[in-house]
Amino acid sequence: MNRPKSTVPSATVSAIVSTYKSERFMRGCLEDLVGQTLFAQGKLEVIIIDSDSPQKEGEIASEFQERYANIHYIRSPERESIYQAWNRSIRAASGRYVTNANTDDRHRADAFERMADCLDENPDVALVYGDVFVTNLANQTFEHNIRYGYQIRPDYSPEIMLSGCHMGPQPMWRRAVHDEIGYFSQDLISAGDYEFWCRIARNHRLLHIPQFLGLYFENPQGFANSDTTLSRRETAAIKVTYAADFPPPARDYLMNFQFRGSVEESGYANICMITFESMPELPDTLEALLRATEYPHTITVVDRGSSDGTRDFLLAMKRGGIITNLVLLDEKASPA
Repeated sequence: MNRPKSTVPSATVSAIVSTYKSERFMRGCLEDLVGQTLFAQGKLEVIIIDSDSPQKEGEIASEFQERYANIHYIRSPERESIYQAWNRSIRAASGRYVTNANTDDRHRADAFERMADCLDENPDVALVYGDVFVTNLANQTFEHNIRYGYQIRPDYSPEIMLSGCHMGPQPMWRRAVHDEIGYFSQDLISAGDYEFWCRIARNHRLLHIPQFLGLYFENPQGFANSDTTLSRRETAAIKVTYAADFPPPARDYLMNFQFRGSVEESGYANICMITFESMPELPDTLEALLRATEYPHTITVVDRGSSDGTRDFLLAMKRGGIITNLVLLDEKASPA
């Protein structure tokens, strides 16, 4: 099932996918990736490394390979760590830029295009990262999910590096940095990404994109959550290693919220809003809803024929994932 690389033009972005016992996420992962605007433009390749998984990820990958030339599947002869898999896929990548696409996470449709454009526009930047929504439910999509929280990342400055891994689960970086500083450390099990971001930041600028570009699944069996003791130990050791390279943190940079309770999948709140000629107050209202709602929720907005810019703003918020459901009525009328 290992297929040769396609004859499509060299990709702008290579999305690397490592899988082991991730069959239940694989179809949604690939649907998410082929739904990227860069994929439709022929500028995105997907490289799947199957680390000798006993499940059927390969069969799902084969289905997508039948339809798309720029999906590549490589099966390892034995199980390997996530960083070994990432290194293997990066060496096979043809894109100028690389991003890790975790099987259980999802992206805004233009996320890769937005990040690649940002790297194009900032040649002195080696890595970009955005903000993410959080869900505790598997196989949600960016467009339709029950939001359990969010992770708003700090803008980059060297002082944030020793306070923790702020680049999040879905950064994008220049492929060329590997030629300069090497690959992910294969001695680390859980925090190899953090160590590599520190290595990049010693000599390069990083950049935060202040937009929600992805959906992070808080997977209790996921690699970051399955052994938190190991993760903390590796993170602490990395901070010691790089203590001389970065200034000490000036404050706590976390701007995250996540509902930690337990609810049934149907037990979320649907927050409904009716709008009519609601500018300029509407942006502040939606911002307050996002920041203050501490319960799993969706946001539904019904607009009653606004003509003052409300609709354009609502459409942008729908594309940006803030609004889950949007109903645009033709004229001022009762939404009932």
